[in-house]
This record gives sequence, C-alpha cells and structure tokens, in this order.
Amino acid sequence: METAARGPVHGQTQTMETSDSELHLALSWNVGKCLALTGKSPKELLGLLNVLLKDSSNHSSISGPELGKLHNMHGDLLQARFKDSADLSDISEAIAAYRLAVDNFPDDHAEMPLLLGDLGRALLTQIECTGQLADITEAVATLERAVDLTPKYGVTMLGNLGIAYQYCFDHTGNLSDNAKAISVFQKAVELTPIGHENLPCLFNNLGSSYKSCFDHMGNLSDIAEAISAHQKAVELTPIGHADLPGRFNNLGSSYMSRFGHMGNLSDIAEAISAHQKAVELTPIGHADLPGRFNNLGSSYLFRFGHMGNLSDIAEAISAHQKAVELTPIGHADLPSRFNSLGSSYMSRFGCMGNLSDIAEAISAHQKAIELTPIGHADLPGWFNNLGNSYMSRFCHMGNLSDIAEAISAHQKAVELTPIGHADLPAGFNNLGNSYMSCFGCMGNLSDIAEAISAHQKAVELTPIGHAHLPGWFNNLGNSYMSRFHRMGNLSDIAEAISAHQKAVELTPIGHAHLPGWFNNLGNSYMSRFGHMGNLSDIAEAISAHQKAVELTPIGHADLPSRFNNLGNSYISRFGHMGNLSDIAEAISAHQKAVELTPIGHADLPSWFNNLGSSYMSHFGHTGNPSDIAEAVSAYQKAVELTPIGHADLPGRFNNLGSSYMSRFGHMGNLSDIAEAISVYQKAIELTPLGHANLASYHFHLASAFHMVLLVLPENPTNSEKTLFHYKSAVSLASAPP
Repeated sequence: METAARGPVHGQTQTMETSDSELHLALSWNVGKCLALTGKSPKELLGLLNVLLKDSSNHSSISGPELGKLHNMHGDLLQARFKDSADLSDISEAIAAYRLAVDNFPDDHAEMPLLLGDLGRALLTQIECTGQLADITEAVATLERAVDLTPKYGVTMLGNLGIAYQYCFDHTGNLSDNAKAISVFQKAVELTPIGHENLPCLFNNLGSSYKSCFDHMGNLSDIAEAISAHQKAVELTPIGHADLPGRFNNLGSSYMSRFGHMGNLSDIAEAISAHQKAVELTPIGHADLPGRFNNLGSSYLFRFGHMGNLSDIAEAISAHQKAVELTPIGHADLPSRFNSLGSSYMSRFGCMGNLSDIAEAISAHQKAIELTPIGHADLPGWFNNLGNSYMSRFCHMGNLSDIAEAISAHQKAVELTPIGHADLPAGFNNLGNSYMSCFGCMGNLSDIAEAISAHQKAVELTPIGHAHLPGWFNNLGNSYMSRFHRMGNLSDIAEAISAHQKAVELTPIGHAHLPGWFNNLGNSYMSRFGHMGNLSDIAEAISAHQKAVELTPIGHADLPSRFNNLGNSYISRFGHMGNLSDIAEAISAHQKAVELTPIGHADLPSWFNNLGSSYMSHFGHTGNPSDIAEAVSAYQKAVELTPIGHADLPGRFNNLGSSYMSRFGHMGNLSDIAEAISVYQKAIELTPLGHANLASYHFHLASAFHMVLLVLPENPTNSEKTLFHYKSAVSLASAPP
C-alpha cells in the first residue's frame, strides 16, 4: 500500500526579492546624509535620534512632517540594525517608527507613498521571520495604498505589493491572492524596460508566484511559466552579480516541482545542476550558502526517491550536513536545516533499514523543534516530520512507544496549525496515517476510526482541483481498506474502492503519482475479491496493477513493489481458479521484484517471502520438487535478510517452517521436519505475548511435533510437546483481545 506524500519536507525555498533600490534613502532627510553631515556612527546617530524623539514627545518642539522624517529615519536605523542583529525587537520597533512617520504626514503629502513603501518593506521583513497574518494584512493594505498614490515609483511598489499578496496566499491558500500576486508582478515586468536593474528581480518573483500556484493546483502551464520566468531572471543577471546564485537556486526549485509532478529525469537533472551552480557561485562565508547547500541536498533527495541510487542519498545527507554545520547557532533557519537533514536520513533508512539512520532522523527532527520558538509558523511542520520519522521506525521495529510518539507529534502539528491554513489538510492526512499504523499493530477499532476521521477532514478541507486532493483520497481509501481487513464490512471496502477510484480520476495522465494510485486501487479490488470471490474484482485488480507497472518508468524505486503486488493479484486468482498461467505470471512478477531490488534494500526480504509463497502455490498444484526447493530457498533468503528485531521476522520464520513441512510431506526426509520445528520455535520466541499471530505459530509447531509423533511414536516427549503447543494455541486463540 502506497501512502501519499506526508506533507512538506520544508527544505526547498523560493526567495522573494524586495524591490527597494529606487525607494531606499529617497526622503529628503535620510540616514546616509545624516551620517555624512554629522560624522556619527549609526549607533551614535540612533542614540541622538532617541533623545531627540523623546524631547519632541515631551515638549512638542518638532511636529508634523519634520517629526515624521525623524521617525522615518529612526525606522531606517532600526531596520539596518536588524540586518546585523536579527533581533526581532529591532524590526518591531522599526515598524512602530514607520507607522508614526506615516501618522505625522498628511495623506496628500508628496512623500506619503515613500513612507508607506518603507512601512510596507519593514512589514515584509517581519513577515519573513514570524509569518503573522496581521502583519500580512497590514502590508497588503499599506502597499495597496502606496501603489494608488505612486505614479513615479509604481513599478517598485507593485513588486513589493506582489510579495505581500504572495505571503497572504502562502498563509491562507486563497487562490485569489496568488492571482493578484501574479497579476501585479506581470504588470511590473511589462512596465520595466529591458536592461533595467530591477527586471531580473521582478522575473524572479513572478516565477516564484507561478511556482506557488502550481504547487497548489498542479497545472503544468503554471510550472512552465515559473521555469520560464526564473530562466529569464538568470539570463538577465550578469555574471558576478550578487543575486545570481539565488536566482539559480529558485530555478532549481521550479525544476524540482515539475519533477515531483511528472517524474521526468531531465527536470531533476536540471534542478541539481542549477542548485550546484547556486552553491558554486556563493562565496565561502556568505550567509546564503547554508540554504543553498540545503536545497542542493533536497534535489538529490528527490532523485533518490525516484531512482533509489544510494549515491544520491549520500550526496543529499552530505549537503544537508554542510547546511547545518555552516548555519550559526541561533540562526532563524537552523531548525529548517535540521529538519531537512532528518528527512534525508529518514529516506536512507527507508531504503537500507539501518537503525542508526532513523535514530539520526529522529534526533535531527527533535532539534528542529527544540530550536523553534512557540508560535513560529514552521513549528507544525517540524512536529509533522518528527511524527513521520517515529512512524518509520515503528513500521520497522513495531515498538508501541514509537507509534505513540508519532501520534502525539502529528496531533501537535494539527493543533498548532490555524483553521483555514493551507497546511491543515496535510496535517490531518499525516495524523490519519499514524493512527492507521497504530491500528495495524494493535487492532483497536478506535484507532482506525480516528484514522478515517482525520483522512476525511483532509479531503473535506482541500478545495476541488488542489494538487494534493488525489493523495488525500488515496489515503482515505487506505484507511477504509484497513478497517475492512479487520471487520469485513462490505461498506468499508466499497468506500475504499470509491476513494481510490477518485484518486485515479483526479490525477492527470503522466503525473508521477498515478502509478501509485493504480497500485492501491488494485489492492482494494483484490481485498474485496478475497472476501467475496467475484472474478470481476480480481480482474479489476490485475488490470490496475498492470497499469501501475506499465506507467512506472524503468529504474523507478517503486517498480519492484508494483511487480510484487501484480504477482500477489495473480496468485489470488490462481488460488480461486487454479489456472497455471496465473501462477506462472505470479512467479514471473515476484522474480522481477527481487531482481530489480538492490542488495541491502529494506523491502528485499519481503519480495523473497512472496516469491517463496508463489512457488509454494505452484508446488501445491503440480508437486514438482523443483518448486518446493525454490520456495525453501526464497524463504531462507527472506529470513536471512530480515534484521533481528524486525516485526516481520517471526512471520517469515513461520513461512519457512511451512515450506519445510510441505517438502517433508512430499519427500519424507526427517531433516525437513527437524528444520520446521526449529524455525517454528524461533517464530514463537520472537513473537511478543498478545500478538495476534502467536496462536497460529503454536498450532503450526504442534502440528510439526504431531507429525514427528506419527513417524516416531516411541518418543513420548513429542506427545507432550504436541499437547502443550495445541493447548497454547487454543488458549491464545480464545483469550479476549
């Protein structure tokens, strides 16, 4: 079963560039002149201004526009100090000073647009740090007013107004705000002459707004526009220009978004190339270098997710580590870089299964949370990804403490996300996934009810046409299917099929996720077939799984799992119809799953296990000794490749035991029954008390001892062991859940 993207990794950034070169220091009283005339340092001048403003407040010796100019200069000095200190109190005080400057000028004063522009810029700076909706709303209103009053500086004001609209869209998800951002950026581009120094900046911001629209709606025309605008921004920026690395960075991010939608390797290659250029062109010690390493790591991570090449995930981890190492303690972006590092470790764990990687992932995600202040806009995302890492370890080890931590983290992510926020559906989606995993282990119906409820909320809160809606339908289908497997209610499997069908129908041809949605649709049809036995369902299952395989490009990391599921659907039909062509197809598909999976991959033991099962089914029909030999061999490999402590290891020992028993029944070699007893015992030893499968493992071991008793009746201990394990099986099976 394939789960939709679990929410943002928070690694890729699109830099919005504030267009202020024509406005800054434009007032008659400006900081540069005062520094030159007085010979004072900025710190000294700020002190003098504080005294002067305090005096004017006490004695009203200065008022009106003259006082407004002092407040404006005060804001400039505080904003300049903020760039060095990153102290939020500086930018907050600067905003207060700019507001006072605006209040001391009449509405029709010629310099009012400039004052509003300075206030708008300061608000945009604070929004970058805190993301508060109140600041965004004020910035939009302030810059709209500035644009209305500004014939001369309209282009620059339009650019900053576009940024304010974009921030509003990022916070609320309202497409009208994004449309406004694109519209004003386009106007600014059209009004700016070729060769003007601000034109590359405006193209950059236009591209970022188109990319945001694409990320929300998934329309390929938007990402094509984004890439085109970012390419123009790069082409128009001279070699050696300080902003060129940032524009390469944004170009790479746009290519990454299209790759995530279409899966074309040429796009991710372009993304990596652009991000590499961004890193190479950024001097050592530059404040943006860590962020560019972070995005380079994210692009390698994306390609790894598609291709599964270990060299890519190694590059991703290396780049993310450099991003963390180069970011100073206390820097506002350090939490996001720890988050990205955690995501890359989690991806390698998913492929290799090394517990050290998931421990590093959890540690990095915890650091991201610890370093993020309460109320920060990114904190829900960090809790979301911490929950994902705990869930990954739970799926591997089965420790209940991990799934409890996952649910707790995902609940916090939902609780901290404001109603109406664009990320809230993703938070509900991930909370649903963690409850579904808990249900898979414990079987508590309350957990699967919570999962379905959370997935339904994700669907309900997502507007029609949103790019993530098919994924939420997919996961809703998965949760209904999980409850169906437990309860057998046909209404649940009907809901699962319906949701999976919607996921397929809402996903455009060529989308990278479409094969996964077909895969899960096939799984839901196969589940209903297993319950009802209607041949139309298994035919639909095979058809969907075939489409999943056909639509998955050669070399894709998920292709082996889709061959595996295709094999499972063929083996299900074989069990019902007995057509040898189906079991031959099953063996072929399972063999491809094994062949396409690299040594060391965490899923390889499972594929060997299923290959063994298909050979066992073939042997049961034909009695060919070669089939049971292949089954034993595949099951042995499944056991050998499964790490100690893995939740599936007991089941694989049990299956190996069953293959030995089948061979003993056909060949009569006592060594096989001895092997069967040995591995059945291991299955029992490794299974915790209370596990649902423990009773069946005792029953299988009792059956093996009983078989020995029939062959060697003179040994009384076999009788005692047979009776003990039969009694254990009955006792465990009849115990309350």
